[in-house]
Amino acid sequence: MVQNKLVKHMNQQFDVFNWINFEFEIDDEEPVYTSGVVCTLLEIPVWVLKQLDRGNIVSPYRRGGKSRLYSKKDLVKLKYVWYLMEIKEVNVSGVRVILEIEEKIYSKQNMDKKSSPKVKRLEFNKNKRRIKI
Repeated sequence: MVQNKLVKHMNQQFDVFNWINFEFEIDDEEPVYTSGVVCTLLEIPVWVLKQLDRGNIVSPYRRGGKSRLYSKKDLVKLKYVWYLMEIKEVNVSGVRVILEIEEKIYSKQNMDKKSSPKVKRLEFNKNKRRIKI
């Protein structure tokens, strides 16, 4: 009887159900996932994470100089890198080259989007043999 009154009182003072089912957002850049959690979520061996860190493909945040912490952005990149390594059988050096090429393509596309809305025309003057832009 006393227990029921206590539970009823607690429910009135603090809605336990809402407290348990609360939601929060984690920024994509916030390093919160440990290497163990990343290995479990993405099914990647720990040695791969260490190898990718050594190869500067994914550089996690270091807490206290030892433990690695990964962000959501890192998880997405790791998933793609693991796909390249496991399914496409690309080694770490090959992954680095692929990522560099993709970065160049992505930055070029962004530069094209930022350029003026005018379409540039190339004209060739036959007499002067010059190209006008």
